[in-house]
Amino acid sequence: MLDLAIAKSERGFYYEERAKYYRREEDFKKALIDINKADELYPQSVRILTTKVELLIDMNKYKDALALVNEALEYNKLDSRLLRNKGKILFELDKINLSIKAYQKSLIYNPNSTGSNFSLGAIFYRKKDYPLAAKYFKTSYQNDPTDMNDLYYLNLSYWFSRDC
Repeated sequence: MLDLAIAKSERGFYYEERAKYYRREEDFKKALIDINKADELYPQSVRILTTKVELLIDMNKYKDALALVNEALEYNKLDSRLLRNKGKILFELDKINLSIKAYQKSLIYNPNSTGSNFSLGAIFYRKKDYPLAAKYFKTSYQNDPTDMNDLYYLNLSYWFSRDC
């Protein structure tokens, strides 16, 4: 019995890793086939659901991704990566205020998330709220000083606001 469980686990891991490989190669069709096989073996795995959500985002299937990210959040409401993905999905669906809330909630659980901080900075920059954009770009830059995009937009935000 234990051998069957190990074999199932290895197959699930194999499909998940192969899906990640195909995703990196941008062969989304093959990636989706493999991640669905992994999901069949472990239907409530937040890790597999997260990979599937990110694949659907890459495929611009935002409505499907939103349904799946909401399902995954039922299993783990505190997952900052899922919340960050939800923010991106909502942004792409032009639900900006809900996107902001999702990103801000992700920062509650991972305040050092460069992805969430940068995304919030970009949203507020687009809204021309430069002081708030600068706040998020600054936090993102402090957490990853090698990312020159943070520094570039931080400087622009300071320039445009002149009162940060």
